[in-house]
Amino acid sequence: MAQAKTAFVTGGTGKIGRHLVTLLLKEQFNVKVLTRSSNTPWGVGSGVQVIKGDLLDKDILMREILKGSYVFHLAAHQDVSDSNRENFFRTNVLGTEVLLKACLEKKIRTLVCVSSIIIFKNTQKIKRNETWVLRDFENHDHYATTKLKSLISTRKFYNNNKDALPLVTVFPSMVVDMDDFNASAPTAVPFLQRFLWEKVGGGVPGGIINLIGKGSRILNYVLMEDLVKGLLLAAEKGRSGEEYILGGANITAKNYLKLLVGRRKKKVFPFRIPISPFKIIFLFNNIFKFPAIVAIIANSLSRDCFFSSKKAISELGYNPKGSL
Repeated sequence: MAQAKTAFVTGGTGKIGRHLVTLLLKEQFNVKVLTRSSNTPWGVGSGVQVIKGDLLDKDILMREILKGSYVFHLAAHQDVSDSNRENFFRTNVLGTEVLLKACLEKKIRTLVCVSSIIIFKNTQKIKRNETWVLRDFENHDHYATTKLKSLISTRKFYNNNKDALPLVTVFPSMVVDMDDFNASAPTAVPFLQRFLWEKVGGGVPGGIINLIGKGSRILNYVLMEDLVKGLLLAAEKGRSGEEYILGGANITAKNYLKLLVGRRKKKVFPFRIPISPFKIIFLFNNIFKFPAIVAIIANSLSRDCFFSSKKAISELGYNPKGSL
């Protein structure tokens, strides 16, 4: 009998991770999930072994990652309400470095590191691919900055160990779960944020953000089902050292909102919100310490994200069928 395939997943309790674990189980993988959370959706008999621990604890990684495993690294800190850069740095940069070292020593089958297209510069209205220029470091966006540092650190580590570490990096675009819009609902400030999310943004992923700035801004989205299939394809078919954009359709912010709220049969705020007030407010950020989201809107929201997944389609057999 063929030996069962084993997968080790960081960030498996997150929005994307849960869907990936479901797919891995369907594909007959033995799955281990590393999490700090006490609440997980998997009970006894689910086929998932939950490992309670921290990504920075190399001893746990060395004990639980099996030789020949597929490792999926989805764990990330991306709370836009958190102004403490250290929280982002510990998980997104240091945690990745610890995992890389553990995977090197354990002689795994493949490590799939999940980055994001936010680490790339403004594409403007030209379709770009994995070779596009990286953003400059921007201290006001801790998530983007630390994901960028993590990518650079990962590339350096791989170049020093390319003969011993099978590594594939993927860049998902904006993820939309058509079966569960509430997965994107804010929880930090239940009443106010949920009111704005539902009444202003139409209760759809990215509803409010895509009301701000020009409606002609281009974004790339990928449906959850397509993304998790792409992650598995990257693990099984990706060439070591290669990087792949896992996206879907390119669409304007205005049309994105129109299609999604049409699916929900709800409405968004009828007028677009200019970025200029946020830029003015941001000028006083050092005095008043506004929420981190203000800085992100003021400095990053005018960017186009116009991308191609051609490489993943041709090399992995990636096939993003879903549409809004």
